[in-house]
Amino acid sequence: MKKHIFYSLLFLGLLSIGPTDVLGQSLFRGRIQPQATATVPSVQNLNLESPFRCDVKDFGDIEVMTTLSLAPSDFTLRQMDMGDALPRFEVNGFSFGKMPIDKALKQLVSEADISVVPTDRVYPELNADDLYGELEPVIAELTRVGDVFYRYDDTAKRLTVSKRGQFELQLPNNRTVVFAVLDALRGAGIKTAVPNWKDFSIMLMLSRSEEKTVNSLMANILKDGKLLVADTRVYTLSPMTSANWQDVVNRFGAGRVYTATNGMAGKMLTMGHKKKTDDLLAKLHPNYQATLLSEGIAVVPHGWKMRFDVGRCAVNPTAVSSVSISLNAGIKTPEEIETTVSLNTAGGEISTFKGWTGVDEQLALIGIPASVIGLSSNNELLITLKLRFIRLLEGNKMENQFKAPPVPPKAPTPVFMPKEHPQEMPTKGLYDDNFAAELNLPAKLLTTKYMTMILGGTLLIGMIFGTALFGGSDAAPVQTQQPGTVNGVVPNSDITTAMPRCGVAEKGRACLLYIQNNSRYDKTAGDFFDEVVRLMGVSKYSVSMVNTRYAKQRIKPGYIAQIKVPEVN
Repeated sequence: MKKHIFYSLLFLGLLSIGPTDVLGQSLFRGRIQPQATATVPSVQNLNLESPFRCDVKDFGDIEVMTTLSLAPSDFTLRQMDMGDALPRFEVNGFSFGKMPIDKALKQLVSEADISVVPTDRVYPELNADDLYGELEPVIAELTRVGDVFYRYDDTAKRLTVSKRGQFELQLPNNRTVVFAVLDALRGAGIKTAVPNWKDFSIMLMLSRSEEKTVNSLMANILKDGKLLVADTRVYTLSPMTSANWQDVVNRFGAGRVYTATNGMAGKMLTMGHKKKTDDLLAKLHPNYQATLLSEGIAVVPHGWKMRFDVGRCAVNPTAVSSVSISLNAGIKTPEEIETTVSLNTAGGEISTFKGWTGVDEQLALIGIPASVIGLSSNNELLITLKLRFIRLLEGNKMENQFKAPPVPPKAPTPVFMPKEHPQEMPTKGLYDDNFAAELNLPAKLLTTKYMTMILGGTLLIGMIFGTALFGGSDAAPVQTQQPGTVNGVVPNSDITTAMPRCGVAEKGRACLLYIQNNSRYDKTAGDFFDEVVRLMGVSKYSVSMVNTRYAKQRIKPGYIAQIKVPEVN
């Protein structure tokens, strides 16, 4: 065989094998396919929530109970990828049996010269008999029942069918509300939420069942309006001279740890809020050295489950990127919150803790080996959650809350007030014009007009002598009568409906408590809250919530505060 024939055959043989040699390297550099590229890690870990979420308040800065105003019209969920309107066709008696939704739609629109493009492999099968009406509502109903979405392109005459639709969830202009929705969605397993911090909206790719979940969440927030904020910190603890939690708790103080609940691993402690120097962390030495891994806030609506991804606010996100903390909250009252806290990784749940707590308490998860999240086996984890309560009110309700209350009907004698003398029925006496005749005196002398002048002059002279003899700087101030109130009472603008006075109301029912400022100095209504707690057996937080604005009302010496006492269940 000639040499040039041999090389020609060899060349054809290589072409049949392909554009790579036996070593897997390309023989034709111009046809190299680009290799798959990965996002730069610093960009991949970019987190727009970090400036707002990853900032936990210290103990002295915590405002454990606040109220926010919202507008229900701001909560809207709408599908963004509906496309063009379908043509105006009539459906007359369309039927099909046990057919996937995409095939049924193809059969339905075949005569309208519309193509159907499915984007998923498998769709549920449906049955339908005698469908009538316009094409668009018929397709809308079929796709709803079939748990799919549709998008129509009028230019291409194409109907696209998909199991997921693109939605925009518009929320009030408040970051706390946005965090509550984001954390609840993540807790419900919806991972496609992308917030837009310019207009406080969230973009979502949802299935039909997830769409129902989002609508249910919005309805719950609007109806209930209770949110629980958890200031969350995650630490690694390195054992020092003697790693002993009993020493730490003893040093923290007897009675300051309320409960210790066992989980599958570790324990959950509940304790009260204290100033920073009295914090549990300050009592770890010399037993442990704490290193902060992550800190941030998480928000959960009542009855829902929030998920806080530790890596979102971590010092080193890659080390704990798969770690999350979940919190379920059943908020009966701010002082009675049923909580379920769990620690999770990509491999599953590590430990779960259940208990009751309140907004004035802190939760601490201790005794969990750090090795469960892939860190050093010699260390352990410490997770702290400080709880705050946020009450959401509709804007109009918030305004009504601060309007002057209607004039209440006359009520029984209040507690802590001297009894008012009952008004006597008027009787005939010396002031009556016709009484002079009965005494055989000149009628003109004892007419009401003249007797009023005589008695008025006598009273004026008596007041002048009384002031000169008995007046002094310690005398109680002259109290003026305000419309609709008892004399000397400073009205409470937080009262929106008529309420009975405490002492005559049924036990446990909401009532009004009157307390007089017996000091020589001005006080605020909030200065009397401790006395209300002692006398009525309610919590200071609940008293503060129902007297939000009145707490700063000034009560002068001798005047009487009108405190609203909440109902006790």
